[in-house]
Amino acid sequence: MTSLGSISWSDDGQQLSYKSLEFTMNSLQWFLHDQVQEAQDQLHDLLLLPSRDADMQSQRVPQLHLARLRDDPTVSLANYSFLDNKRNEGILGGKERYLLHRVRQEAHVRRYFFKNPETLTWNTSHVQQYVERARAFLQRLLLLIHMTGGQPARGTELLTLRWRNSAHSEVRNIFVESGIVSFVTSYHKKYSASSSAKLIHRYLPPEVGELLVYYL
Repeated sequence: MTSLGSISWSDDGQQLSYKSLEFTMNSLQWFLHDQVQEAQDQLHDLLLLPSRDADMQSQRVPQLHLARLRDDPTVSLANYSFLDNKRNEGILGGKERYLLHRVRQEAHVRRYFFKNPETLTWNTSHVQQYVERARAFLQRLLLLIHMTGGQPARGTELLTLRWRNSAHSEVRNIFVESGIVSFVTSYHKKYSASSSAKLIHRYLPPEVGELLVYYL
């Protein structure tokens, strides 16, 4: 062994000890369940929807059916993503302006962002709060992608994911396949010896994939 072992498992494989920390697989499952619930609540707030106790019809959140989404990973056009696939127009078309339309159409939403809606004077404190909430949501989404997408990716792989091709046509990492959101990273550990990188495909659970697509 090149280093001291820090991880040990119980005989039944249900309890993990890491240095002074101990937890069970059941507690890990509940932790992820709670994190998904927290992320859903954060997204609900980012969309400026009414309280969950209000009439469900008043929430007007666009319905999302992952199984109906289509993708073409061979397209290398700059800035392209599955959101631009023509077969998804009926599902995702115009949804990127969902919040903008609400700002235009609903007075209480305008008042949230603007001190004076007539002159479009920003309410800077509310805007800053919104940006902070968006950042907190992305942090939790990153955690869920890291922990539920299979073998955890290295930090340099996870933090450089692109949801669309770059302006220089560097291929994106996030795709939709048969209704499942996936992300693809390259593994370079033996690149100097083989001159080839291994592609690692990771698939997200529907609840996490849905959060990612809603955000995009």
